[in-house]
Amino acid sequence: MLTGILTPTSGKVTVDGLDPFQDRTKNNMKIGAVFGQRTQMWWDLPVIESYKLIQKIYEVPLDRYKENLKFYTDYLDLKDLLNIPVRQLSLGQKMRCEIAAAFMHDPKIVFLDEPTIGLDFMVKDKIREFIKVLNREKKVTVILTTHDLQDIEELCSRIIILDNGKIMYDGSLLEIKNQFSEYLIADFKIKNATEGLDKVLSDNADKLFVLSKDMYELSIRFSRNNLTVAGVMNIISPYCDVMDLNINQASIDTIVKDLYEDKILVETLKN
Repeated sequence: MLTGILTPTSGKVTVDGLDPFQDRTKNNMKIGAVFGQRTQMWWDLPVIESYKLIQKIYEVPLDRYKENLKFYTDYLDLKDLLNIPVRQLSLGQKMRCEIAAAFMHDPKIVFLDEPTIGLDFMVKDKIREFIKVLNREKKVTVILTTHDLQDIEELCSRIIILDNGKIMYDGSLLEIKNQFSEYLIADFKIKNATEGLDKVLSDNADKLFVLSKDMYELSIRFSRNNLTVAGVMNIISPYCDVMDLNINQASIDTIVKDLYEDKILVETLKN
């Protein structure tokens, strides 16, 4: 709907003040898009020929096109790919070329639908960094749909979570982490624990919850709103020697999973 391919059955959507369906040509001149594993380039032509066609279609000034081509070629390591037919590229190579094609005409808004699906971590990292640079330096608005939540953590400041077509959450990534990742888990490696350790843990049950405990390991969950890591250390250190400590915070994967599974959290979001 945002690209003008479909028209809404109800309601209204605008992109930079334009109705994407009624003003599809004008809208398409302002936007770029990458649709998962579908290509916008010509399958049997070398990559550079697709870029030349894009330059003509979008009426990009030649000097600007050459400047963009050089920047994207250098940044995404495309030099050795430009004269290869698209059909001969690997998935990672093709996606790097697709991303460059989407930005070639200096769009104001770019829609990326699962841009890192099926890619190895090195290609993912290169594409993510490229998106961040374009967003920062060219002020391009990027709307990203993905099931790879690491994309969201690394790229997005604002996220929208949908369930059955309804918005469950629309806000900042930091806010949802602060709101729904209240609890931290402290994993201690300990030795020489005294009998007083069990008593002090019991006495502070209102502040912390013991997940597991044996002679050498102690795992504690606590609310960062009520207690700091230093506070946990102050509670247990008089009763054992702390050899090592690891603090784990809920990832965005865990938060989203909890949201979909816990209807109480969903109602909290709606309110």
